Amino acid sequence: MSGFSDGLALTGEGFVNPQGTVVLPVQFLSNFTRYGVNGKTYALVRLFSDGLAAVMKKPPKGEARRLIDPKGKCLARWELGTGAALHHGPALRGGTRRGGVRHLIHPLRKRDGDMTDLFSPLELRKGVIAPNRIWLAPLTNTQSHPDGTLSDAELRFLAMRADGGFGLVETCAVYVAQDGKAWPGELGVHDDAMLPGMKRLAARIHEGGALIAAQLFHGGLRANPDVSQREVWSASAYDAEGIHCREATEADIEGTLQAFADAARRCEAAGFDVVELHGAHGYLLSQFLSNVFNRRTDRWGGALENRWRLLQETVRAVKRAAPSLVLSVRLSTEDARQARGIDLDESLEVARMLQAEGVEILHLSLWKAALNTQKRPDQHATPLFRQAVGPDMRIVVAGEVRTREEAEAQLARGADAVAVGRAAIANHDWPRRVQRGAALQVPPLSPTTLHAEGLSDVFVKYMRNWRDFVADTQD
Repeated sequence: MSGFSDGLALTGEGFVNPQGTVVLPVQFLSNFTRYGVNGKTYALVRLFSDGLAAVMKKPPKGEARRLIDPKGKCLARWELGTGAALHHGPALRGGTRRGGVRHLIHPLRKRDGDMTDLFSPLELRKGVIAPNRIWLAPLTNTQSHPDGTLSDAELRFLAMRADGGFGLVETCAVYVAQDGKAWPGELGVHDDAMLPGMKRLAARIHEGGALIAAQLFHGGLRANPDVSQREVWSASAYDAEGIHCREATEADIEGTLQAFADAARRCEAAGFDVVELHGAHGYLLSQFLSNVFNRRTDRWGGALENRWRLLQETVRAVKRAAPSLVLSVRLSTEDARQARGIDLDESLEVARMLQAEGVEILHLSLWKAALNTQKRPDQHATPLFRQAVGPDMRIVVAGEVRTREEAEAQLARGADAVAVGRAAIANHDWPRRVQRGAALQVPPLSPTTLHAEGLSDVFVKYMRNWRDFVADTQD
């Protein structure tokens, strides 16, 4: 423990005041420089690589700890005794002080190619601020009850990630309608009966210090009729590779738009911060975007302006139903695995149209984020999409991000945040480990180790489908 003359102490939890309250949590801290005058602490300043600075002044009469921009505007502050509460504050004129300290940051977004710190706060919308730029990716885990309600096992798994330092915790793909359910143990948001579990989940994730997002989903032709006990349908009829489905009717489409809107309304009522539309991986919204799965000749098919119509109308329905929620859309950028018929240039155009519709976050599912695109082998997707949507839309990148270096590489390319999946299953505290430079657990891992990371027996069994993830022997 390091003590300072203003009574603050630096502990493993962060800066603690004399009353024992954590006033600035550890996830906001790294490489703070102490500036002093005559042996007394004047300020603690962290200069981030993108120009962000956190300034902690010796508090005369309870002066707040502040984040200040180059013009002296206080973007956020932490008050003594209020933990990590962030709020916009009044202008505070700074300047050069003894020791050459200037209170300068730029707002919580990139400019001019600057590198953003992985552990700096990220403002998704005014008043909605993630404590860092590390998301828990949406992970299928098959731990929910058969009726779609939240189980204690799934709650424990997600809560451990919030406690482990993830700035935003995203649910697995949650089905918005019974006919869209795709696997056993999938979490549901299709009925008001889900609300008690959803409220419990949101409260627990917030207790851990993270924001919470729900990924709204319909399986389309990838729905499982044995699980849903419903007929399968998609943009067009399909009968190949063991998959059989009929073409969607207008009633199917209108009903699904209402289902997405109702699901978003439930998320808002439950206290979620973000909803994400799953437009990737060959599920329903992606199927309509696809030039392979969508062979319609009406207003829902043909040219891109028609194939994207379902996603566009879903965005509008969700925004009307739950205006207080930050809205994200996940996209596959081009053909990969089940996301067939997806063209890179069309995806860039879809991203532009989403930005024009007021979508605040674009979540890129790249499968292997280190690789360049297939269509343009000399170019990476992240800067292409950043150029397409401009500086104000948040971009989150997923795709085998396993180390701090891999995460920071995506930020350097233009992402605002990264979503960690496989490595987060193996390390519930991945953010804290990489921040302090601790070793990561790397699969294959024993069931005993995975249980300690919050996986139930059901989840461990599911993970055996992932090659070389679960070891055959116990520790």
